Amino acid sequence: MIVTFLLLWVALLLVSVGIKQAESKISNFSYIETVKYGENILPHVWNSIVYDDGTIVLRIVRKDPNFNQLILNTTSETISNITCFQNLLSLRVLYSNGTVIERDIDLGIQSLNYCVSKIDVNSNLYDDPIKLYALDTNYVLVTYYNATNEFDNSTYSYWGMVVDWNGNKYRPINFGATIFSMPNKNSICRNINPNKGFLRLSISSNAIKWGQYIMANNGNIIQLNATGSIDITGPFRSTLFEAISTVNEDYAIIFGSTFNSTSNSSSNNSSDDLTSSGTLRIYPLEYGKNSTGTSLLLWQTSLQNLTFSYLRCAISNTGVGHMCTMTVTQSVQSENDGNIFTNNIFYIKVTFLSSGSALNFTILNHNLPNGVPGKLDQLTINPLPGGGYMLSAYTSNTAGVLFYGYLFNETFQDPISWELSIPVQLNIVGVYTILPNNSLILALNESVDTWKLLTVDFPNLSNSPYAYSNLAIESTYPSTNYSMLDITSLSYISVTFLSPVELSYGNISIYQFDPATGKQTLRQSTPAILCTLNNNGTTVKVDILPCTFSVPGANYYVMFDNNFVKNYAYKEPLRGLRGRIWTFNTGLLRLTVNGTMYLNSLDQNLRNQFFDNLTAEISQMIPVEPNRLSTNRKSQIDPSNNIVNQELLNLDIKSTKDNKQPSVVTIIRILNSLIKNKDYTPIITGQITQYLDPTYGFQESPNLWEKYMLRFILVFLVICVPIIVFLIARRIEKTGHNVVVIQLGFIIFDVVINSLFVGNNGKDVIWLYIPSVIFLTVPIGLNIIVAYLIIDQENHNKKFFTWFIKFGKITAIITLIAGANIEALTVLFSNVAGFAFARAPFSLKAKSRIFWWSCITIFIKDIPQIIIQILYQKNTVIYDIIPLLTLITTSVNLAINVINKLYQGKNRFRHKNTDHYPAPDLPNDDNNGNDNDNDEIIENNMNNLNNISSSNNSNTSNNSNTSNNSINSINSSNSSNSINSDNSINSTQKATSSLYGNHSRDTESRYSSYNGELNVVDTRYHVDEAYDDDIIEVVDGS
Repeated sequence: MIVTFLLLWVALLLVSVGIKQAESKISNFSYIETVKYGENILPHVWNSIVYDDGTIVLRIVRKDPNFNQLILNTTSETISNITCFQNLLSLRVLYSNGTVIERDIDLGIQSLNYCVSKIDVNSNLYDDPIKLYALDTNYVLVTYYNATNEFDNSTYSYWGMVVDWNGNKYRPINFGATIFSMPNKNSICRNINPNKGFLRLSISSNAIKWGQYIMANNGNIIQLNATGSIDITGPFRSTLFEAISTVNEDYAIIFGSTFNSTSNSSSNNSSDDLTSSGTLRIYPLEYGKNSTGTSLLLWQTSLQNLTFSYLRCAISNTGVGHMCTMTVTQSVQSENDGNIFTNNIFYIKVTFLSSGSALNFTILNHNLPNGVPGKLDQLTINPLPGGGYMLSAYTSNTAGVLFYGYLFNETFQDPISWELSIPVQLNIVGVYTILPNNSLILALNESVDTWKLLTVDFPNLSNSPYAYSNLAIESTYPSTNYSMLDITSLSYISVTFLSPVELSYGNISIYQFDPATGKQTLRQSTPAILCTLNNNGTTVKVDILPCTFSVPGANYYVMFDNNFVKNYAYKEPLRGLRGRIWTFNTGLLRLTVNGTMYLNSLDQNLRNQFFDNLTAEISQMIPVEPNRLSTNRKSQIDPSNNIVNQELLNLDIKSTKDNKQPSVVTIIRILNSLIKNKDYTPIITGQITQYLDPTYGFQESPNLWEKYMLRFILVFLVICVPIIVFLIARRIEKTGHNVVVIQLGFIIFDVVINSLFVGNNGKDVIWLYIPSVIFLTVPIGLNIIVAYLIIDQENHNKKFFTWFIKFGKITAIITLIAGANIEALTVLFSNVAGFAFARAPFSLKAKSRIFWWSCITIFIKDIPQIIIQILYQKNTVIYDIIPLLTLITTSVNLAINVINKLYQGKNRFRHKNTDHYPAPDLPNDDNNGNDNDNDEIIENNMNNLNNISSSNNSNTSNNSNTSNNSINSINSSNSSNSINSDNSINSTQKATSSLYGNHSRDTESRYSSYNGELNVVDTRYHVDEAYDDDIIEVVDGS
């Protein structure tokens, strides 16, 4: 089992999209099935489908030993050409990381779908009712038949069902009636954008019917309002049709036809005469539209007696637009004997644009090497992802199929040698598949419980690099498989194309993904119109948002849509870049204690030289080209080591397009081994590499989400607590300023996370430690002092002092919390949830002091802390959860404070005598039910008494009359403003007796006069209270 696993790992590495080992072009792979069925029941690889990411899904079939021939109701001659399998859909998912997953699914469909029949008795071509189509990643479309009467072809209907790689089934769909006896009567074409579904074709004797479908989020198939048909009646000699998805994410139907000859005259068999007995036409189908486009002619010829035997169309790999390759056979009558005909075979390539405009056609006359059998079955020409073509054919033998494959580039007629020895003995159906990474898999003959694959890489037959699985791309920045530590400093990315382009309508997107789980998260998606063109229109530059690479140590990939750019010359959309091709990853080195001391002893110039020498020495020891290694010259104390200080360093590893150079993955593995075995490798001899820590090696930075997922969830729950409390408080008392609960929660969270940052990460950047401590502790101390002084000053007020006696301990707690933010004091007069402790009678002056001091703390706390966080992020190698949360909370806190203070400050200048903190209506409590009304009475009394005092000073002879008039004014004012008129009248009468008395203090009147000056006492306190009177002096009318 260990040997089998190793073989599996090596083979699947070759099949994977992202990694292609230069030292191994061809290898064998075998897999042992976990379920045993016995020696006589072999697991045959019946067919295969491949996905954009390189994942392969194989269908495994096993003959049904209980097959009853009688139920077929056919002759024995026909029975010999029919084979029935076990009634299971057995899928084998081969992931690019080497994993094989077995899925045996009972579809619950009729047994007739598991019986196949030979199309030709002398070949190994079978007509299989079940067909598989790749949809979006993780989903397979399975098509099959259903019949009300299995022996009546007119009762058959064509069905489809989606299954996923986990073995789940989804609701089937009836595509409609069909003719069971006609081979190749139905076909499916997936859109180049998997989210847009697929096109289904069905052919009858006189029409091609089409319909568009999509897969819903629940896995069910839905038909769009987009259907139509194409009339194909006519005197055709042969017809072929092919559905394709165009690069602009529409569809097209390609229809090739030849006509019966009207003359028995012989024709010139020269290929030069191929210039209208044969035509190739295109019918454009716009996505989601319910009509068939006008037929456009792509190619025609006047040669007679032609037959189209093969048609294959796809998006062009090496140029713009699309291409079709055809196998054309011309039957030529012998000049000497009219009963003798010879066949001339031509291979035609036609290129065209999405609009249907033909670009060019080429005759591909290839010379096959000597020894090739004269009669080959199904001779086809297959365009390769990396350029060029493979001419493939096979012959049948008793052991299965002999496969012949010959490679040709775009121009030469002679085949190009490659590693595969021809012919290759394949299994009974000769399964082979061309993969997106420019490689080939072939299914070999199976043995007991074991199936086998042969994998081989194609050479690059174009003049363009194929590092991005897209020949239109020349290079990118950063390059693919780029390994870097300071990925957060990446300010832009760029794509350089081989030819000038213009921006179109698609997006370029950056995803973060976890290789272990396959989970991916969108980080940034930029439309083409927001990108810029450089280098004469060949380079597209994309600016990176600061939040995009916020998780250092994570893995990222970049992809862009089809039609993201257009070819400048033809205005034709270019194919996009699929996911997980253009990737970034990161890694870490650590110095020893001595190495850390040595690095810290260097000045800036010598530090730069240290990093340059480090990369130079490592490149020699791997070895690798020096320009593939670089560093951002940053270092950071390893936070995981609490015993000694050891610096962490970054190292960037660039990918290469040269197959002779080691890949990024190989370099990481080699470098890790070199460092961990330092005493036995050249690392120990290097002037700088000797300082690398062998216990650490070379490590990829941890994924922040994966490492701290539970803590992130806990933080989220903590944030939810004040929100829940706020909702409860609002339900209890809607008039209260309940939002202070959320504000208080944020204040506490902010000071806690800032304290954790200083305690846990403050020394990661040594020179930031002292400022971090200062700008944390000093503002806290100043805030506590200011909060204490404001409370102490308010205690001179009788009413506040009464409140303070009851809620002194709560006030002390809030005072401490106000050390984080002075605005925590607003809780005390917020009336939150109607609590009595939240109704402190703060004066306007106290509230004003709270506001202005909170403005000052923006400059002495918030701004310095955000600067410290930015400098920390710029000067660290790894970014932990606490610094990340600190940066987020500090930024949010600063933004909220600045905006809030701008609003409040502007309003304070407009309305100087208004309470700018929310002041909800207070309920009757503590005998203060009429406080607001009495406040108005006192203010009116004071204004009137000021007038009286002024009149007395200016005209003493009229004092008595003036006083009477003033008192009358007081009575009038009190009657209009007071809710309790009796209290108002009593208050006025008491004031009158005091004015006309001997200016002696009367405990009931609560008014007094000293030194001939009038004084008024707040009458809201009861006469039996044991506290000193709160005297408000009114001197000279002020």
